Amino acid sequence: MIRAYLRFRNWIGRFLPGQGGQTLSEYGPILVLIAILVIMVLGVLGGQVSALFSRVTSEFGGVS
Repeated sequence: MIRAYLRFRNWIGRFLPGQGGQTLSEYGPILVLIAILVIMVLGVLGGQVSALFSRVTSEFGGVS
């Protein structure tokens, strides 16, 4: 069964254009946008997140 699948895949592959892997030039801008979004979210919500962790820590009696 696997051989039949591989044979079929190779046969279909002859008709499709070659596709290379993603390059750094394609991933780079996406990573930069994600980093900017994370920094913006942490800037807006940073104080609230810090207060939440402080409240949780105090509820558990401090960090051991």
